[in-house]
Amino acid sequence: MDLHVPTVNEFLEDPSVLRDKLMPGVKYDDFVSALEKIRSHAKFIVKTIEDFDSDNDPTITNGSFYGGIPRTSEKFPWPTCDKCHEKMMSFIQIDLSKFHMDLKDWKQELEEMSLDKWFGSFSGYLQLFCCTTCGKGSIRVVQIDDTEADTVRPGRFDDLVAESFAVKKVDIARFYGDYDFPEYFSLADLRSCDVTKEEANAFDECIDLFHSHGDKIFGYPTWIQGKEEFVCPICSTIMMPAFQFEGDGSGHVDLSMGDSGNLIFFVCETHPCVELMFSMC
Repeated sequence: MDLHVPTVNEFLEDPSVLRDKLMPGVKYDDFVSALEKIRSHAKFIVKTIEDFDSDNDPTITNGSFYGGIPRTSEKFPWPTCDKCHEKMMSFIQIDLSKFHMDLKDWKQELEEMSLDKWFGSFSGYLQLFCCTTCGKGSIRVVQIDDTEADTVRPGRFDDLVAESFAVKKVDIARFYGDYDFPEYFSLADLRSCDVTKEEANAFDECIDLFHSHGDKIFGYPTWIQGKEEFVCPICSTIMMPAFQFEGDGSGHVDLSMGDSGNLIFFVCETHPCVELMFSMC
């Protein structure tokens, strides 16, 4: 199966591949000039490709996947919400060995993210949970081998779905790196880059090619109700957006947030603090 997808990185290396994709009336020279001036705003992101050949067996708890039943053990039980004390919903499990193997050509970009607390390990599983009732999130890295892992009996997944603790599992075939641009540029951003009005209009017509919507790791959030920031309650530094999940039914996680919406996880680079934002209309 061909798992290649067009990437912003390819567009940055060779803008001419977009010549035929530009909207009518957009001048190619204005577009290229704008791209050169604002490329410093590009942020590293990680995207995933679904394993279309997988049967998404919920009883298999190793590997990388959205939703499903995460790998747990007596030492690492399924986390519960501090507020309502109910089990949290599992959003994603990342096999860190595969994560780093798939992104071996993006080692420098990963190191610059300063998130070794979560992504620094080359083994184990990174797991992300959320209480969608209280808006509480949890992220952890677990080391669980086959002898320690809790077994999942057939039918247990259906029980968990009925209890709203688990959602449909979607196996991940591959992680890949790319770049992301803001969904829109402010006038201040454009002026700081000396972008002309013509160049700004040309790039604005193509922004959907450069801003990644949907589920992603890192990058720029897709704001629905306007940009927001969160401050770490321990060190008072601005927290960074680390995960985004689309909630309009088109994402990998079965999360309904109306006609349009995203669930964004913010983390502190230093402390184990997680904040959530439901951005919807």
